[in-house]
Amino acid sequence: MTGLWQDVRYALRSLAKAPGFTSVTLFTLALGIGANSAIFSVVNGVLLRPLPYLEPDRLVLIRETYGGGEQGSVSGANMLDWQTRAHSFQSVAAWRGIAVTLLGKGEPEEMPAALVSSDFFRTLGVPLLMGRGLLPGEDHGQGTVAIIGESLWRSRFGADPDILGRVLNLSGTPYTVVGVAPNALDYPGRTQLFLPLGFGVGRANNRDSHSYDVFARLKPGVTLAAAQLDMSAIARGLATEYPETNTGRDAVVLPFADEMVGSIRPALYLLLGAVAFVLLIACANVANLFLARASGRTRELAVRAALGAGRRRLMQQAMAEAVVLSLLGGALGMLVATWSVDALLALHPRGIPRLSSISVDGRVLAFTLLVSLAVGALFGLVPALGAAHHDPAESFRGEGRGTSGRQGSRFRSGLVVTQIALALVLLAGAALLIVTVRRLAGVDPGFQPEHAAAFQFNVPSAKYDGADAQRGFVSRVLAQLGAIPGVSHVGAVYFLPLGNGNTNGDVSVEGEPPAAPGKERYAGYRIVMGDYLESMGIALRRGRALLPTDAGGQPLVAVVNEAFVRAFFPGQNPLGKRVTFGTPDSTAEWREIVGVVGDVHHGGLAEPAAPELYVPANQLSADFWTVFVPLPISFVVRSSLPTTALFPAIKAAVHEVDPEQAVSQLRPVSELVSDSVARYRFSMLLLTVFGALALIIAAVGVYGVMAYAVSQRTRELGIRLALGASRSSVQYLVLGRGLGMAALGIGIGLAGALALTRLLVSQLFGVSPTDPAVLAAAVGTLAAVSVIACFIPAFRATRVDPVIALRSE
Repeated sequence: MTGLWQDVRYALRSLAKAPGFTSVTLFTLALGIGANSAIFSVVNGVLLRPLPYLEPDRLVLIRETYGGGEQGSVSGANMLDWQTRAHSFQSVAAWRGIAVTLLGKGEPEEMPAALVSSDFFRTLGVPLLMGRGLLPGEDHGQGTVAIIGESLWRSRFGADPDILGRVLNLSGTPYTVVGVAPNALDYPGRTQLFLPLGFGVGRANNRDSHSYDVFARLKPGVTLAAAQLDMSAIARGLATEYPETNTGRDAVVLPFADEMVGSIRPALYLLLGAVAFVLLIACANVANLFLARASGRTRELAVRAALGAGRRRLMQQAMAEAVVLSLLGGALGMLVATWSVDALLALHPRGIPRLSSISVDGRVLAFTLLVSLAVGALFGLVPALGAAHHDPAESFRGEGRGTSGRQGSRFRSGLVVTQIALALVLLAGAALLIVTVRRLAGVDPGFQPEHAAAFQFNVPSAKYDGADAQRGFVSRVLAQLGAIPGVSHVGAVYFLPLGNGNTNGDVSVEGEPPAAPGKERYAGYRIVMGDYLESMGIALRRGRALLPTDAGGQPLVAVVNEAFVRAFFPGQNPLGKRVTFGTPDSTAEWREIVGVVGDVHHGGLAEPAAPELYVPANQLSADFWTVFVPLPISFVVRSSLPTTALFPAIKAAVHEVDPEQAVSQLRPVSELVSDSVARYRFSMLLLTVFGALALIIAAVGVYGVMAYAVSQRTRELGIRLALGASRSSVQYLVLGRGLGMAALGIGIGLAGALALTRLLVSQLFGVSPTDPAVLAAAVGTLAAVSVIACFIPAFRATRVDPVIALRSE
């Protein structure tokens, strides 16, 4: 231990005497290790840290499948049958997202809420901070109790310890607080209010109404495969008992973690792999620095060996210096990681779940320490071996110039080639994501986002009792919004495009035979009011748009999109045709198609437009309307005024109709488009940063090797110049070696890019992972930087004074 401490002190003194080498090395290490620690913090918080539930591996999702394998929500009646018939689950729970308006002191506030079954909290296994969950039976009928979230309890009620028993006014309905849920629950999403689900209310218990998300807890020892067999058998039984609603439907059992992090997992693993490449490039660069430093210390090592230092002792000293330097670099890297994570969280990146779990914790510290030690051992290994096998006599004879002569030069060149190859792979990946984001931004969403504002609110069903009163309230709001100066069109819809919600159903065409069970054709349906199509700027292709006169008591009508025409009426004129949802029996409500509009990318810009129908809300049955009224309805206001200038007028218009009505998510419609590419933009941004870091570090590596080579060949270059060689020939001599390394690295990197960029397929849109133009751009960028990095040492080589060079020995 005494010898080790002496080596550490000697290493610190030695590094202090070489401030240039130390600072460059620490800077490179801080970038490489810091970037890795920052991304590992995200991966650790989102993917690796266990979900905050009791035995989360036993939690599963259950979804219904239809239409040849499409997954969707579950009907309430089927879920109740699953509870009683399934043998694989300890408990089964359901929920449905809604929005409610919290009334009382202060401004009305719309809150994300969830209607949950009585087994919800017990299935998750999360103890409440205070009070209790729902009791059996409280989720049947109209509920009157509520569990609030910890954030709401602290922000709105000041963490009042007497919150239990307080009555809240939620959209005009009184609810008694019986419990407080911890923030760790974090499911579903940003939910802050948990209310009884209400089986048996309206269409909530209808077998053909699929609107619930269902999850369950496996019994101890039951596998996912066994649960799947159990549920498939139950689905077959229900199809036999209820052929009209359940034929062709199955149930699929999935890991619960897929619901929380499944969509972001590929992108995070991609970034983790990319940042590992950055670390490898940094390691190669620092290894070159160590080799160059070791070659300049050969005589020092010879003196130490001559004075009695053994080979083991020399190796230990070399390793100690490398490990000390890497640990210092790791400490700086932790600072970089902390700053990077804080900056990332400050951006509030959309599409990344469990943001609250991301932090630089003990696991990240351990990861950074492990990486630092591994890097230090890697740095110190080659110089240590060189010190162990070096013959001191060669140094005293002047033959030890360089760590290992030509072999050491080749090794350093090999490191540079590796750097260039890895940098090209990262640059190619970044370029592909840049093209993806640009292509997505160029996709026509099917509507005109400019000069339009959107917002939403929850219709207070308790205050406005019945479908007619609720739709009348929405109509009055639309009229008040339309009276704002400069406003040209206003409309409302369930739901806005680009991933803000979806509803679909099987469609039948009048005059055609009913589809065989399990072979139904599905289409999305948009329930609209006012001038929704015009307010969104959705193009009318033929026929007419929906009119205010398309109300109850009038012939039922619908407008369809072009994708619907292609799917249901290929090569035909759809105008005048009649369609209905569900089986065309005696109770079917046939709707005449009166217009065709352009396709809208409802699910996302990267997804193809699906068949859709636009249906007037005033022509919905009261029973069907009750399914939607708990959900927030979205409004769109189109105006010639600047969008943000509309915001105060919009709020004033809504409060003119109902002063207690909350307005939420007031924003320009253009944000719908930008939000839809947020996940792609996040990956692009980070991969571009990593690519830039890799490019800079690789350029420094090329420059360092070439500058070192010039310094080692000063005498040779002086002789060449003294014997009459032109300066241009000397320049080409040096430049040729550097460009040769760059060409070899680019060739290897191009092969690696062609192989590895295929892993990006799920992250790309509108571009092939082997797109020649993109790869050529990456190659050209790296080649240009390599030329610049080589040219500077080559230019310096032509400035060698032959007299001084010949005098240097």
